[in-house]
Amino acid sequence: SDVATVIMLSDNNSNAFDLETYIARYPEASETRLQRLLFIAKKTPDPDLSKLAYHIAERQLRESSNVRCYKDNFGDSQKTGISYDASWVEETEILTQTSMETLEGRLSAAQAHLQKEAIRTAYLAIGDFARQRGDLSQALRAVMRSRDYCTTRSQTGHVCQLVIELAMDTKKLSTSP
Repeated sequence: SDVATVIMLSDNNSNAFDLETYIARYPEASETRLQRLLFIAKKTPDPDLSKLAYHIAERQLRESSNVRCYKDNFGDSQKTGISYDASWVEETEILTQTSMETLEGRLSAAQAHLQKEAIRTAYLAIGDFARQRGDLSQALRAVMRSRDYCTTRSQTGHVCQLVIELAMDTKKLSTSP
């Protein structure tokens, strides 16, 4: 269990915890990986391990443009030891707003032409974008809407898998299909 792992993190013996190996089990941009890193960074009594976990988490947040989580975790640099980059936050918010407007424009155009496949793909793109940004509730809503436009069993299965993953990430298991 992760709690047992964190308790063992403070052991300064030869069985040192290898964060890189542990975190490599998770996909590079996954929410689970990020949550594990932040958990370890906050709970370990080892300051070096905490700093390493915060650095890896910050890198993942910057790559995914997850501004909300970045603000929540790195807004107070005294806790994390990582300086808050306000200019990156501002630039990223502007870029993500522009990208979201583009995706919503594609969805509107698909809805105007009543193209089921284009509508489904637009909702999935919005869901994927929201998930990368850390807006898991919006991602779940978009993916749930895309399910209405599935035309094959394969598409329905894929969307249901995404809904389950997002429901687990948001801890809203009652929304699973």
